[in-house]
Amino acid sequence: MQHSEIPPRYKIGDLVKGYYDIVEYYYWHDDPDDYFVTSHTGVVVEIDYEIEYFQDYVYTILCLDGVKRFFIESELIKL
Repeated sequence: MQHSEIPPRYKIGDLVKGYYDIVEYYYWHDDPDDYFVTSHTGVVVEIDYEIEYFQDYVYTILCLDGVKRFFIESELIKL
């Protein structure tokens, strides 16, 4: 694992809300009423710097529904 020169914005234990921003790119919706934006709230449990694909921090979030999900830094906001 290679670290960025910039420290991560969020820390382990932070309560965050995540939105996947690739939904618009990978899913097509003919009717704007069919478009959905799903957010997931949870706690940061792991942080990894991923250089090959994202060149960004990848956060593992343990969501309130018990599922672990992965977000990059730009997809998260701190609550």
